[in-house]
Amino acid sequence: MRHISMGLAILIVLSSSLGCLFTGRLPDIDINVPDIEVPDVRVPTMEVGEMIEETKSIPLQGESPVDVSIMFGAGEINLSDAAAAGQLLTGDFRYNVSSWAPEVTFEDGELRIRQGGDEGSWGIPSSANMHNEWDLAFANGVPMNVNLTMGAGKGHLDLSGLQLTRLEVNAGAGDVDIRCDAPNSVVAEQFTLRTGAARAVVTNIGNVGASKVTIQGGAGDIELDFGGDWRESAEVGVVTGVGALTLRLPDSVGARVEIEGLTTIDNEGLRKEGDAYVNAAWGQSAVQLSIDVKAGVGSVRLVPVAD
Repeated sequence: MRHISMGLAILIVLSSSLGCLFTGRLPDIDINVPDIEVPDVRVPTMEVGEMIEETKSIPLQGESPVDVSIMFGAGEINLSDAAAAGQLLTGDFRYNVSSWAPEVTFEDGELRIRQGGDEGSWGIPSSANMHNEWDLAFANGVPMNVNLTMGAGKGHLDLSGLQLTRLEVNAGAGDVDIRCDAPNSVVAEQFTLRTGAARAVVTNIGNVGASKVTIQGGAGDIELDFGGDWRESAEVGVVTGVGALTLRLPDSVGARVEIEGLTTIDNEGLRKEGDAYVNAAWGQSAVQLSIDVKAGVGSVRLVPVAD
C-alpha cells in the first residue's frame, strides 16, 4: 500500500487548470483532505501467449464463516452467487499470459484466490491482445468475509444472494461496478471500498446490511446508490480526491449529508440545515443515514430518489 497526498494533488490540478487565466500569486487555499490509501499498481511488460481456459472448484466442507481473499492484477473479474451445487467456489479462468495462472487454495476456513506470478511483475502485456478474465461464483448459503484487491481493469461484483459478514474492495485503476439486488441475510460488520484512479458505481448499498460504510476515491467518478433494505441506521464516510461524486438517496430513509472540501454542490431537492443537507425523512424514519463527505476537486451531486 502507499499513501497519496490529496493536498498535493489538488494544488497540481489547480495550477494547471487556472494558470492560463491568472498572473501573479494564486490565493492560499486551506483545505484539509485526508490522505487516501490505495493499492500499488506496478507496470512491467509481460509476454502474451496462447489462450488458456480452466475451471477450479472447491467443495463445501462445512466450515463457516469463510474468509475469502482475492488478489487480481489486471483484466476483468466477475463475481456472483452462482456456484455449482455442493461447491463453495466454481471459478472459470481465461488468460493468455502463462505466468498469470490462478492459484486457488482452501485451508482452515480460508479461501485464497490469487493471480499467479510475482505480484510486483503482474504488469502490462507486450500486446493489446492480452486477456485475463475470471468468473468467480460462490455458494449463497455460507457466511463470508470477502476481501478483494484488483490492480487494473474491470470489476463486476454482483453480491445479490451472498451472505456477507464483511466486505472490503480495493481497486487501483479501471471500472468497478458493485450491486446487491437482494437483502443480505446476515449482519455485515462493515463495507469498505477504496479506489485509486477508477470509476466506481455501487447500487443498493442498503442490501449489504452494513452499519458502517467507508468509501475512499483517489481520482475518478463515484456514484453511490443508497437504495435497498436498510435494517438499521448507518454511518457513512466518503472521501474523494479529484472527480464527480453522486449520492442517490431514497425518500423512505432519513439522510443527513455534511460536505467539506473544494467542490461544487448540485442539490436536487434536499433541505439545507446548518452546514448539512437533509431529506424529508431525516428525523422521521426509523432508519437514519449520517453521511460525512470530504471532497477534493470536483463536484458533489445530491439526488433524492422516490421509492
